[in-house]
Order: sequence, then C-alpha cells, then structure tokens
Amino acid sequence: TKGKSTTAALLAHVLKGEGKRVFLGGNFGEPLLCAANDLVQYDFVVAEVSSYQAADLERGFDVAILTNLYPEHLNWHGSHERYFKDKCNVIFKSSVKIVNKKDAKTGEIFAKEKVVFFNDENLCEAGDLSLKGEHNLSNANAVLTCLKALSFDVERAKKHLGTFEPLPHRLQEVGERDGLIFIDDSISTTPETAIAA
Repeated sequence: TKGKSTTAALLAHVLKGEGKRVFLGGNFGEPLLCAANDLVQYDFVVAEVSSYQAADLERGFDVAILTNLYPEHLNWHGSHERYFKDKCNVIFKSSVKIVNKKDAKTGEIFAKEKVVFFNDENLCEAGDLSLKGEHNLSNANAVLTCLKALSFDVERAKKHLGTFEPLPHRLQEVGERDGLIFIDDSISTTPETAIAA
C-alpha cells in the first residue's frame, strides 16, 4: 500500500549504481508504455504498479515486491478484501514473489504461498541509508532481498543506499525556525503512514 515509490526509486538507484541501464516507470516515473518500444536498451525495468493497474494484470513480472497492505482506495475497489486481492494480483502472477514478513496482512495472505520474505534478516542497518525511519529500513531490505534474488553481491550493492536522494514530501526537512525543524510528510495519507513517520 505504501512505500512503493520509494522502494521502486531506491531499487532503480542501486541498479544504476551497479552499472545497469534502468527504466523506472509505471505509477511513479514515466508511463511503462514509454519503454515498451525499446526494451532492449535496458537491463532492467523497475515498475511501480498501483492497485488499479494490478487489478486486471494478466501477466506478472520476473520479480515482484509487496511492501505492505493497509486498507485503502475503497472508493474504487469497493471493499478492503477486493483491494487486497487486486493489490496481490501482481504478486500471484509473478515468478519471484518477495513480501514483507513483518506486515501482518501480507503474512496472513502469503503464509502458505511459496514466497521470499524480507525483514526476516536485516541486510542493512539504519546507518547504511540516507532515508529516515524504520519503514525505510524495511524498504531497503526489500530492495536488497530483490537484488539477492537477482544474484547481485548485496554487500557491494548496499553502498548505494547512502547516496539515494529521498523523494519529495516524504519526511522531507523543509526548514528550521526558532529551534523547530519543519518536516513535509504530505504524502502520508493514511493513519499507518503518519504513525510510521
């Protein structure tokens, strides 16, 4: 539900740091159709897929990551159960399925599925990141688990985590006045994301 843009952008950043040609698109970045005619120029396509896009997806990806599931988008999906089903469609249809072991809903849905769990082992520490917050440590673990699944040297690749520029409106420091630091976290649109921040 949350963390998709940061995780996708962080994965693209680390892959580029490893010398790969990467297209970042989908719900974040450019539309995926922009890459469709010339896929051979890329080593990897990193796609952020929204629940709306996942709902009628007919084919999955080589690797898919599910960061977490929280109730959202009732106006379009009609119910939380339908939202969860639509969101998980991308995982069920993908070859390698990477899901967050610490997220209660993903653990419940994927308990009997053949998946690779992240946050089962910490592949990095907070000091490795340029990002703030435990939730971003989870996003980084998802990225490193993906790289591990793709046979990258995770120890070498994680050095790029510290050079990632955080995305705007996500725990973004915007100024200081009279000893108070002002933070823009306006992308935080659910109670869960506000609590995480």
